[in-house]
Amino acid sequence: MDTNIDRSAKRVSYTRRGIAFLIDSMVWIIGFGVLYGFDIKSAFWIVTGIYFILIPAFPGGRTLGKWIVRIRVTSSGNRASFLALMIRYGLLYWVMLGAHAIVIDSDVTGLLSSPLRTVAYLFVLLADLAFFIHLVIKAFKKDDQLFYEKLSRTSHVISWPEKRLHTDDSNSSPLEV
Repeated sequence: MDTNIDRSAKRVSYTRRGIAFLIDSMVWIIGFGVLYGFDIKSAFWIVTGIYFILIPAFPGGRTLGKWIVRIRVTSSGNRASFLALMIRYGLLYWVMLGAHAIVIDSDVTGLLSSPLRTVAYLFVLLADLAFFIHLVIKAFKKDDQLFYEKLSRTSHVISWPEKRLHTDDSNSSPLEV
């Protein structure tokens, strides 16, 4: 393999992102299940905020799924700020997926009349359809940055560990570790 390749400059595929999302979803479901088991009504919002916003702010833009597939979220090539992560994942998880959490919550939808409930369901369905179309279009374009990435000015990069060099005292030549 060519050692002069800058892996961080390569495009992160949707396959890699999807695998990270599946792993993160499994971790999220465990956290959600624990809080929901304690009858905490806002379990969705708490677990999503902690796992997708707070935790990635500390290890350089990584969740467990991103760490396993070796990608991270950056902002203009630098470490993503807490605000950038809040905008990015707030739009994706609290707005896009949060709409689902709201319409399936009987405490919320029970307050709506039947026509308003239908409008809420249609709104979520249309938002899902628009996001799906957006995702398909971006999958085939050179500019593959999704709307929440553009608005938060964040992107994924490959975070392959750099090889360290040290010198062997016996021959003073650099060796790869």
